[in-house]
Amino acid sequence: MPLRRMSNAASHLLTMLRNIRYLAQPFEYRRKVRQTIPRIISMMASRDSECTVTDMTRLAWLSLKVDDEAGARWWTERGLAMEGDNVHCLSLAQRLGIQLQRQLPQNSKPAKR
Repeated sequence: MPLRRMSNAASHLLTMLRNIRYLAQPFEYRRKVRQTIPRIISMMASRDSECTVTDMTRLAWLSLKVDDEAGARWWTERGLAMEGDNVHCLSLAQRLGIQLQRQLPQNSKPAKR
């Protein structure tokens, strides 16, 4: 299955999980939906070398939905490594308490003391 298709499924699933109509569904339905999350994570993770920053943030959010904070941190840190100024990764980093290292702009030197 193409990674883009998996990523789109992750996006739709995350949107659905925030929808009030989903919350009104019977427990059994919600349980089945939540059981698909680890499968989507696993399928996308197997193609992590192809993932974009957007895919990394989706993986982080999915990890949070199944109470896998370590996984969420991992994907957030990978996303930040790819694109350190990505607003979604920065938001996740703040939520997860990830300390960001300030990077100096290229061609600049630290101030002398």
